[in-house]
Amino acid sequence: MRKDLPQSINRILSFLTLVAIFSAFATSGEQVLAPFRGTCIEPILLKLGCPNVIVFNLAIGYLTSLFFWWLVVYLPEKQRRTVIRNNLAGNYQTFREDIVEILLRASNNTDESPVINLASDFRAFRNHFGEKQRWYAALNGLDEECKRDIDFALIKLNTELSYTLSSLPIQDEKVHDTLKNIQNSIHNLEKFRHPKYNGHKYLANFIWFILTCSCNSRGYLEEDEILSAINRI
Repeated sequence: MRKDLPQSINRILSFLTLVAIFSAFATSGEQVLAPFRGTCIEPILLKLGCPNVIVFNLAIGYLTSLFFWWLVVYLPEKQRRTVIRNNLAGNYQTFREDIVEILLRASNNTDESPVINLASDFRAFRNHFGEKQRWYAALNGLDEECKRDIDFALIKLNTELSYTLSSLPIQDEKVHDTLKNIQNSIHNLEKFRHPKYNGHKYLANFIWFILTCSCNSRGYLEEDEILSAINRI
């Protein structure tokens, strides 16, 4: 059935569908279908047959309702979910590319490292900026223009996250928590701009964790958990 529905509901719908199909055939009172006549299955089907108009009508009614639900509700909703998911994935990739471009610009990069490669492959980003000299050069080179560009990229990403979370019912708790945690981190950036906080350090840590796919508790991860969460929407 639907991957975004809880497994228990999927199982119930699947079970009821099988029961309805069996009941429709068993209670129809019609002859055994031609392909099964003369086979070893025919005696079994004849024994299972038990004509019952009420059960037959209920089974057909359920299957008809299920078909129209699939046609009118499920397919359009699936298409809508796909469009929103792909849009968020594309904007997340754009965010990574924007931040990488800003960091390379700030560090006066001269080796022409491809932006798309460093943005798409978190391992490549780790290898490139894992050298402290490059990373510190990028951070120290973040002038006001670079910071404004970063703010704009963060606003765009946060807007897309808000739109996704408000537009789709996300049943997967881990996916929901992952997306909300990103939003909370972006909101915290505003808080840490206060003079009593080291906002520059917080921003640097946020960018590092996002682009290297790492976290405080588990270190470097083997996958981009944000992208994985988006793909499971």
